[in-house]
Amino acid sequence: MKDNNYFTREIAPAATDIKTIYQDYNDGFAIARLYAVLSVYSSGSFGQINSVLDTYWANVGDGVYTIEDAHANSVSGTGKFPTNKISVSGTAVIDVAFDQTGGFDLAGIGYSLTTSNHFRKAIQKGYTYTYGN
Repeated sequence: MKDNNYFTREIAPAATDIKTIYQDYNDGFAIARLYAVLSVYSSGSFGQINSVLDTYWANVGDGVYTIEDAHANSVSGTGKFPTNKISVSGTAVIDVAFDQTGGFDLAGIGYSLTTSNHFRKAIQKGYTYTYGN
């Protein structure tokens, strides 16, 4: 089930779910999405994040580019799990071959042309997410 920037899948009749959250990096040419996959528990108005199962970048745009040198991490906002708040952060490099730019002026939005005729741009993204009370 999709609800804005979150996907939820129930994994047990109890109140334990897998929740996938994300935010996008969008520079007008490339769209890279920073995901975090969480194990969450809820009962009534109570909710908590039990653990982070995965954190990763994905290419979700229409352009012909790759995401390289991707690093992503999620940490508890309280220093331990379970928690009700996490911080998600990541860095990566967007790489596009010169002949795949479609005439788009990549240098004008921060890309650098390498000696191998690729445009590259270092990106970063970070956000916090709160679940429950």
